[in-house]
Amino acid sequence: MDSMRELFLPATLDDPALKKVVPQALLDWYRTAPAHAFKRELVRDDFDGLPDHRIPPLLGETIGRGERSLRYLAQTGHDLLLASDHPATPGHANHPGLSTYQELVRMAALGVPLKSIFEAATINNAEKFGLADRYGSIESGKTANLLLLEANPLETVEAYDRIRWVVLGGRALARDTLAADYLKQ
Repeated sequence: MDSMRELFLPATLDDPALKKVVPQALLDWYRTAPAHAFKRELVRDDFDGLPDHRIPPLLGETIGRGERSLRYLAQTGHDLLLASDHPATPGHANHPGLSTYQELVRMAALGVPLKSIFEAATINNAEKFGLADRYGSIESGKTANLLLLEANPLETVEAYDRIRWVVLGGRALARDTLAADYLKQ
C-alpha cells in the first residue's frame, strides 16, 4: 500500500536514497507521462477520477489498519514475515532493497521488537515456506545468502542500512558495487 500511495506523492522521486538503487536514466523516465500509466489506471478504476491529492489520505487509512494489525500480531507473539522486497506496483515506488529497509524501519517505529524484526528478516520466511533446511540461518550446508553489517541489528534498526558486504550464493560482493550509481563513483 505504501508503494501505491507513493505514486501520488510528488516528493517520492526526490528521495536521495533512490539514486543508490535506481539508475539515473530510469529516474528520469519515472518523471515522464508514460511512467504514470498505472497511476492513471488506479485513478480511473479504483478512485473514480479523484484528484491526486485526495488519494494518499485514503490509502493512508488502509495503511493505518495494516499497522494496527502488525502491532497486534507482534504484541501477541505471532511470527512476522518480511514481504516488501518486490515490485508491488508497476511504478516508481517499492524498489527491492530500499523498500525492504523502509519496511524494517516502519516495523521498529511501530514498536516491533528488534529481535522479532531480525527473525522476520531471516529465519521466519524460510520456516514458513518450508525452506529452513537451505536458508534463513548460518549453518553448514545451507546456501550462504547474507548481509554483513557494520552494526548490530539487535541494537538498532538502522544497522540494516549499514551493509558492508552482500553474500549471495556464497559469493561476497561489496555493497557499493551494487549501487545504481556505482560506475559514476
